[in-house]
Amino acid sequence: MLRNFPKNNIPEFTSLLKWVVYLRKLDKGRIAAVVATQGQGDSILKKHPGEFKEIIKMSPPLKIKNAYLLLSHQFVNQNRQLAEDIWNEIRRIRESGEYEKIADKYYE
Repeated sequence: MLRNFPKNNIPEFTSLLKWVVYLRKLDKGRIAAVVATQGQGDSILKKHPGEFKEIIKMSPPLKIKNAYLLLSHQFVNQNRQLAEDIWNEIRRIRESGEYEKIADKYYE
């Protein structure tokens, strides 16, 4: 994320513990802002709803980055049904809310 903000003096971290520490600093007014991916921020705020109730998620986001799963033509040609099953399962997981549960585990 920080490579999007050149020449900065901002600490970068990925562990949940560091996120919680910095959100506590934000909540106490010791720092002005925290930049997180949507998944990280949403997950941590959901896990600590009482503690960080004064923290506001700003909109629009600073940056939006899409991620894609790419399958080669060779793979799809050789495994057409499997490719369809992969896309159908991804759709099902996203629409069912299961994706959020999986993402929350990732950000623990």
